[in-house]
This record gives sequence, structure tokens and C-alpha cells, in this order.
Amino acid sequence: MPSATAPPTLPATSTPTPTETPVPTLGSSNIYINIYLVAADGDGPIGCGENLVPLSTGILPSGDPAVDARVALERLFGLGVQYQYGTYNPLYRSSIIITSSMYEDDFGEIVVRTTGNIDRGENSCDRNRIRLAVNATARNAAGESVEVRYNQHAFNDVVSTDK
Repeated sequence: MPSATAPPTLPATSTPTPTETPVPTLGSSNIYINIYLVAADGDGPIGCGENLVPLSTGILPSGDPAVDARVALERLFGLGVQYQYGTYNPLYRSSIIITSSMYEDDFGEIVVRTTGNIDRGENSCDRNRIRLAVNATARNAAGESVEVRYNQHAFNDVVSTDK
């Protein structure tokens, strides 16, 4: 896996700049919320021999794990491109919408509820890549246990290789 690097820091200016949606940058950061995509040229333990690669969103955590999980997953689900900085996005054909993200006593963890359309890909490799990218992104952002649900079902079950 590539070594962790912080996103570039822009020099200070005297003129305020408009707030824009940050574009993910290659490299993990302990400061910013990360999303996870797949390094297709690796020799790793996931999918069909790949590694997950963190991409910094440039967005600072809010301190609320449910909010941070939502922000991270919204960035992942909204990326909309097949490749980003040499990484593969297994969700590029999907259109997933987050309907809620909150701590739920019934589950004893943060639950992110989603709906929309999941394109599971044509093979078990893509299904594994989707599950792993979503789970890594949610857990890293929340810093605790997160259950991602899709139309009232466990996301992992919906994307499972045996469905």
C-alpha cells in the first residue's frame, strides 16, 4: 500500500476563496476524512488480488461519527468515475443515496441507511470490491462500528457474492 501523505496545503491569501467541494487526493491523512478505492495493479488480499487505497477528501471530521460516516459515504457514492488517481471505483455504475445516518440503540452502532441503485458488477471480484470499499470508508470515517443498510437490508448481504 502506498505510504501515507497529506494533501498539499495551499498558501495563505488575503482574498477569501469560495468554498468548493474538495476533490479526493491520493494518500491517507490522519487529519481529513478518507474514502477508499481499489488499487487494481496491486498484489493484495482483497477482490481479486488488490489493495484498498485511501483518498483524502480534504474535509475535516466534524467530531460526530454519524455525520462523518455520512460525509465519507456521500463522497464515495458520488464520485461517479471509474478511475480516480490510478485507483478503481467499483461503485461508478451505481447511484446510491443516503437517507439517514445516526446512532441507533436497536443496533448498538451507527446505522447508515441508503437507497438507490447498486450495480454489483459482472463477477464476484466487483462485489467484493464494493463491499470492502464501502465498509472501509464508513468505519474509517466513524472510528467505530457502522452498519450500512440498503433498502432495509444489510448492504453486505445485498452485494454478497452468493446472491
